[in-house]
Amino acid sequence: MNPQQLPPAQGWKWIKQGYTLFMKAPLLWIVLLLICIMAVAGLSAVPVIGEPLVSLLLPTLLVGLMCGCRALEQGEELELAHLFSGFQHQTSQLVSLGGIALVGQYLILAR
Repeated sequence: MNPQQLPPAQGWKWIKQGYTLFMKAPLLWIVLLLICIMAVAGLSAVPVIGEPLVSLLLPTLLVGLMCGCRALEQGEELELAHLFSGFQHQTSQLVSLGGIALVGQYLILAR
């Protein structure tokens, strides 16, 4: 696999596109991100299983945020339900991805 090389201006364009998506529903984006932060903080506070559980579930939350971005790009409304859409489709694959990340974290930290 060869990485795609883009001019630096493409990075600025990407940031502007993200800002445009944010400005379509800024209050709801803030609410969604606060919910994510509170969920991660709450799960992380659970002794022993909290941190690994966060690593397992993080891809599903990120997919929910990406679904919200896609909805805005397609002219739809951003909804609170987008945040949890990762739990509705292909959940086992997303949790597996989180498991791979978790194993990678353990391998890195074990050194």
